[in-house]
Amino acid sequence: ANINKIGMLAMMDMAMEYDGNTRKTVALRKIHQSLNNDPEIIEKYFDVVNNLTNEMERYNLLLDLIYTKKLTKEWLVRIYESARDVASEDYKQAATAILRATISDVQEDESLAKEYFAVLEKIDHDSGKDEIIRMFCEKGKISNKLTVYLFKVVEDINVDIETATSLLYINKAMPKDADLDYIYNSVAKKMESDYEYERAMINREN
Repeated sequence: ANINKIGMLAMMDMAMEYDGNTRKTVALRKIHQSLNNDPEIIEKYFDVVNNLTNEMERYNLLLDLIYTKKLTKEWLVRIYESARDVASEDYKQAATAILRATISDVQEDESLAKEYFAVLEKIDHDSGKDEIIRMFCEKGKISNKLTVYLFKVVEDINVDIETATSLLYINKAMPKDADLDYIYNSVAKKMESDYEYERAMINREN
């Protein structure tokens, strides 16, 4: 049954008073089904989330929220802000999981791209970045704007083999555009391995 606004705010106030992280997250999960886009509810929810001292519990809670509800931009922006805090700790995989779960949201609403990619930038985990790029590109054609963001991610990858692989994923999905071609070539040129550079250039589908 749906809980009304007064009930949700009361449960969140109680959760804020609890000592343990687990009790806080259990209380929040109970209201996931009922959450709506009321700014006061969003604000209070993240007050409790950002009060959690266990990063793993925070991450599991946010993933549960993502899988429970079709979230609006207001919710997702706050989730990305919270995930950015997690990304800077030892929970890179956790932050990556949140990004993986919301790729289609960013493709539907590109105004989320800035916050989304700010989280990805914090993750110094090459294979996580490589995987996100692949997932974006496998969903079909990507826009000019998202292509530019993905190129920026590739520039942060430190391993040439993953750089070349990521470029080839992008090449398959990106629009035909001279500016994008130029960026592709400049990113490829930064690789030190001649072999990987050749692989990225020869296998391009023109």
